[in-house]
Amino acid sequence: MSGASPAPCAPVDRNLRLDGFRYSCRIVAQPSARVRPVVILGGSEQDKSSWAPQTKLLSSLGTVVTVDLPGYGDADFLPARHGPDFLAGAVAHMLGELRLERVNLVGVCYGGMVALRFAQRYPRFLDRLALVGTRLTIPAAFAEMARQFEELRARAEHERIAAIMVETFMSPPTLGRVRRRAAVSRLLYRQFLRRATQEAEAAVENIARLLGHDVYRPLPVPDVPMLAVTGEFDTLCAPSTVREVAGLFPSASFTTVREADHLMPLERPAEFADLIGRFCAGRLGDGLPYCNAVERH
Repeated sequence: MSGASPAPCAPVDRNLRLDGFRYSCRIVAQPSARVRPVVILGGSEQDKSSWAPQTKLLSSLGTVVTVDLPGYGDADFLPARHGPDFLAGAVAHMLGELRLERVNLVGVCYGGMVALRFAQRYPRFLDRLALVGTRLTIPAAFAEMARQFEELRARAEHERIAAIMVETFMSPPTLGRVRRRAAVSRLLYRQFLRRATQEAEAAVENIARLLGHDVYRPLPVPDVPMLAVTGEFDTLCAPSTVREVAGLFPSASFTTVREADHLMPLERPAEFADLIGRFCAGRLGDGLPYCNAVERH
């Protein structure tokens, strides 16, 4: 991203309610916006506060909205029977409440599943769509982790749960160099340990939601600029599976970020923000030093 960086407004939190479920969002408004608002739907272990470093960079371009959808962060508990369609509807409800007619939607990991369903059901809101670490099916590694989660939870082996979840989400050290591997690993371990102890009911329900609903349905997709991206060493959503997502869209680009795995937005936050900013501004070119080749679909 380049050019002047006007100061954004202070963050403002909004509480919303859909069908009896309270959820929330955080808005960092940019009065001198150069792109449409950027809405970030994070992964299952991220909340609206997790994106502060990326928001600080992206808000120089435009307004940034981060979300705690029902079932996540400080939002209300959401039974597993409510799947991606309900969550996509919550995003549409939020955009209506915020009076945002068109946005740049960024879905990361679990949020990518919601963003994809949103794109299929509510295309009128989309200016551009970026899906990060997103695939069309549940990875076998995640299903195995879920099985172990239940067994270890019954024995109250919380530390082992956290360790297995870190191993599932991060690539093996022997696969290649990953930036900030040690720091991100420690952060994830603390988050997973908290989920396994203090937020166990929500964690169990969110896993059941993922396993109990279709990640992808073969519905029409909108003809909007689309970016599919992940880390080059992602083992949870391998680059080939993310490339498959790009193949669904008429106007898509695909790339991988160097020295990163599935946790690329945390391992390389500045590069992630730069890539998303360039994409939202229509300036996604070749030759970015932190990316491998950009493929056009």
